[in-house]
Amino acid sequence: MFGGTIFPLEFMDLPLDEGHPLVWAVNKYAQPTGRHFDIHAGLEIGIVLAGKSRRLYQRHAFEAQPGDVWLVAPWEPHGVQILQRNTHHLVMGIAPQYLGIPDAWAGCDWMRLFRLPPARRLPRSRPAQRRAALSFASRFGKVLRSDDLYGRARLRIVLQEFLLELMTRAELGDEAMESGGAVDDGANLLEALRMVEEDCGRKIMLADAARAARMSRTRFAERFHSFTGLTFGNYLTRRRLRGVVGELRTTDGKLQTIAERWGFADASHLVRVFRRYAGCTPREYRQRRGREEGIGRAEMGTMPRPRLFV
Repeated sequence: MFGGTIFPLEFMDLPLDEGHPLVWAVNKYAQPTGRHFDIHAGLEIGIVLAGKSRRLYQRHAFEAQPGDVWLVAPWEPHGVQILQRNTHHLVMGIAPQYLGIPDAWAGCDWMRLFRLPPARRLPRSRPAQRRAALSFASRFGKVLRSDDLYGRARLRIVLQEFLLELMTRAELGDEAMESGGAVDDGANLLEALRMVEEDCGRKIMLADAARAARMSRTRFAERFHSFTGLTFGNYLTRRRLRGVVGELRTTDGKLQTIAERWGFADASHLVRVFRRYAGCTPREYRQRRGREEGIGRAEMGTMPRPRLFV
């Protein structure tokens, strides 16, 4: 679905500081743009506040107008194209752990919606659903800009309420109430993910990850796929690709050096993988990176650390 040469626009990374589980931005675009590609670790939830844009996934695309919503799973390649002048987006990048905490009382798998294929995640919105999404956007805005002692707790409640609305729209039913299995293994799986983050560029085998998670290879492969929606090999490739994207954006390093640093066999291997996910070569991506400057303006922020009673 991407096609052509695309470059990042709504580019955001989650802070490494665990005290800040969410970053957000209100992006305002004065003019239409070309297609832009991104891939990142966190969940992404976005709402069109004004104007019109096209959301792009590898095998799915749709035009979004005010009140339309998009969701992006961790390490899912995605893109955007601004179609109208004065388009505004609310975009939130969320650490998966912030929503993936097991909820024994509700029995709800809050990550289930993100693991669905993009075409099934968000059926076409009705006018009443768009109005509801804009109302949620207003509530999000108030919490995100506040310095409330309970701001993070309030935001999680609003997010869960919003996700319930989206699950109902997607007609998940009992599917969303299956909160066992991989969710229960989440702490062990995070040990494997932490190992990947510590040394993403080295050759990491499935057996290494399973050992870090204290599971057999078979159980780990099954649980990891259920937890992330990806095979471990696919996850590792996307994570390495994200590292490459960061270097292409911020350095002029040689492609061979970047490929070796991020675990690709050589520059040609990296080019093949990059083109498959991004719809362009690393060289084309790098040549266009300067154009993102001045495309629009954004108000950005993070959720603050929770304050403690003293």
